[in-house]
Amino acid sequence: MKYSYKNLSNDQIERYLERINYRNKVEVNEKCLSGLVDAHQKAIIFENLDIYFEKRPVSLELDDLFDKLVTRKRGGFCFELNGLFVALLRSIGFDAWSCFCRVTMFEGEYFMPINHRGCIVKLDNLLYYCDVGFGGPMPGGALPIGEDGEHTIKDETYFTIDCGDGWKEMWRKSKVLKPDEAASEWVGKRILRFSLNHTDPIDFIALCNYMARDESEFRTGYMVNYKREDGYYAISGRTLHINTSSQEFKKELETEDDARIALKKYFGISIKV
Repeated sequence: MKYSYKNLSNDQIERYLERINYRNKVEVNEKCLSGLVDAHQKAIIFENLDIYFEKRPVSLELDDLFDKLVTRKRGGFCFELNGLFVALLRSIGFDAWSCFCRVTMFEGEYFMPINHRGCIVKLDNLLYYCDVGFGGPMPGGALPIGEDGEHTIKDETYFTIDCGDGWKEMWRKSKVLKPDEAASEWVGKRILRFSLNHTDPIDFIALCNYMARDESEFRTGYMVNYKREDGYYAISGRTLHINTSSQEFKKELETEDDARIALKKYFGISIKV
């Protein structure tokens, strides 16, 4: 089957790498792949501001994504971020493709619909899951799929399990306090399920437009997440969260003018609100 992926030009590749501050040698290997994931997560912000403030769907056309994320130095959400990232990987020479995902970290009894875009890479006969479009808590590198055991990436430990029918589930180990005890224990927490199958880029257009509908959480609230080397900046539920090694606080953004100021000060984003 011929897929509708498009490659970036050499000039676009160079500008993209500069945008994510990737300075190392570009090679088709695991070290480069993980380095690209890490650099991307720390350079391009997760945000849904166009959908929330402009009340419109976003374009997934490659040139439009490049203009928004690279030229205009904005952020985006999974359908945009992982969409452009897979184009970068394929343009460099990686055997990479987009995949359907279901976020499970907030799931109870309810089985979530497909609501996320991820990326699979085949390298030296091994598969890796890569994600630069979640806004946390994705691995800060390429996660091996199908290998037994746990994998520690950037001081966080992950593992995957087989769900059958070509689907995998990602878990992250977290330390939690036991009830009424000072001691803590490590427990696994589900993050998301992802399909190993190739998915054509055009198949994400309807899903992306669905996220821009009136009742979508992306229309009813704005979300911003900036992953940093020493922590993160985030806005969720109209609350600004700053959590780094040098500072930690929360601030309520009571007005849209407060949001505009915070977006400019902490995320470098200028937007009309």
